[in-house]
Amino acid sequence: MKIVVLLILVLVVGGIVFFASDEFNRTGFLGSEGFIDSGSKFGIQIGMDRNVAEDRLRSRGLESMEPSVSGRCLDRPYPADQQVGLWLDDSRFGGTICLASRNNQIVSIGWALGGWEW
Repeated sequence: MKIVVLLILVLVVGGIVFFASDEFNRTGFLGSEGFIDSGSKFGIQIGMDRNVAEDRLRSRGLESMEPSVSGRCLDRPYPADQQVGLWLDDSRFGGTICLASRNNQIVSIGWALGGWEW
């Protein structure tokens, strides 16, 4: 009986650490879509240098796709003066992150994460 209680306690604490320690885990677990043009998301601050932001996504295991040439990402139109990078998460929850930049500075972040497959 003590082993079962200990196992449950370890699972609960592990789950809390999993969610509390990483915004990407919290956002992706149940699935989420959104867009920001101020503040920060996934450790990327609006106004941040695009190369630094891309390094952060790369370090999380996301894969960079060809830049959007259509002026759209996640069904959102972007002005012609913005460069839009598309990033895919094939590992955990599956999804897409769009980074829009102007003059090498992040101006918006869009995301659609699929959530845990039950």
